[in-house]
Amino acid sequence: MATVIATVTNQARAYWAQFFGNGLNTFFAPWSPEFLYFKIGRGGWINPGSGPVPRVPDPTLSDLDIIQNGPSGTATRYTPTVSSGGGPNGNIYFLQKSLVSANFSFIAPTTLQIRCILDFTDFNDIQGVPSNPPGGPTNSPLGINPQLWELGVFSPPPPGYTSPTVAYGSENLLMVMYGTFNLETKTSAIQLENDVQITF
Repeated sequence: MATVIATVTNQARAYWAQFFGNGLNTFFAPWSPEFLYFKIGRGGWINPGSGPVPRVPDPTLSDLDIIQNGPSGTATRYTPTVSSGGGPNGNIYFLQKSLVSANFSFIAPTTLQIRCILDFTDFNDIQGVPSNPPGGPTNSPLGINPQLWELGVFSPPPPGYTSPTVAYGSENLLMVMYGTFNLETKTSAIQLENDVQITF
């Protein structure tokens, strides 16, 4: 289990300020900024020369780093090759899961903790069905376990908001919190739990 100290994204700060500053949600009716999903992904790292380490969380991101800056997006940070189990066709770069009320707890008067769990059957291969982003080909698993470095928590989009990563096949959601962590390799033998903490 890892504890992930989340960074609130710049876009969430802007929309939350407008939401709470316009009296009973008259500005964004009927939007509610509740946390509905988390995504965990294969980006969020940098290699300074001695091997990969977690990237400092970037509050300017609109989605996971692997989605926004990876092979399905701008490809400015992550361009894995097919020979290393990378490449865009059929590869799974992230997993999205729904959050339920049992995932939330207050661990201090101003600190919210969100349990983000990958079960034994979740995300054990970087290729297979379904491909992510949607629309990729159906390929057999490669037998390569995903290496995970990043996690985001998402709310529904405010009216009029379109995430820039919709163009890359990602669902239109508002990323509220983003964090990175030390390398985790997902296998069918383990259930991964990352506890995202945000202090208000």
